[in-house]
Amino acid sequence: MNIRYLLFFLIFFTIRGISFCQESSSSNLSEINKLIEESIVPLENKLILLGKDRLYLLTDESSSIQGGYISKFIKRSFPGYKMLLHTGKSDFSDSADYLIKIAGPSIKTLYKKISVDDLIGTKKAEREITLKYELIITDKKSLSEVFRHKFSNKHNDSFNLDEKSLIEDRNYNFTRSAIPEENILNHVLYPAVIILSTAAAIILFFTIRSN
Repeated sequence: MNIRYLLFFLIFFTIRGISFCQESSSSNLSEINKLIEESIVPLENKLILLGKDRLYLLTDESSSIQGGYISKFIKRSFPGYKMLLHTGKSDFSDSADYLIKIAGPSIKTLYKKISVDDLIGTKKAEREITLKYELIITDKKSLSEVFRHKFSNKHNDSFNLDEKSLIEDRNYNFTRSAIPEENILNHVLYPAVIILSTAAAIILFFTIRSN
């Protein structure tokens, strides 16, 4: 009876490992979007006070891919506001009431150490996504600063290493990262454990049948 329990134990954890590794991870771009959504909450509160009837000129001084992505995301997030998108060097249009300036934008994806998560040897990599930038609103008439918000936050989790190509977006370099080198434990020990566990399960199966 004890042998049967041991066989059941091995089969249960093998099936559990297979089921777990089938759970798909969220894309890097999806997690970046969540961070941007979080970052623009103070901006939304300020725009409510300034009014929807005002004309806003949104600029990215860095002219970077990251800044361009953030500025387009912000514009899409406020469809009820009259917001013009202007990239490159900051200037004021004749009709704009306020300038919304994006400064020092940075979006980074970093994959950290690789680990083996379950009995069947599912490889997972730690993921860290960082968003940093500053928002500044300037009144066109007085040229005075009416709003400043500096945002810096990270998202940390892990993903199945086999899903690397699925969670990245080839259109944006900031959604990609190099895979770190594996340690000797992942290369040698875990595969050996898996082989021995499988062999033990087979032996126990035929032992039970013969009894």
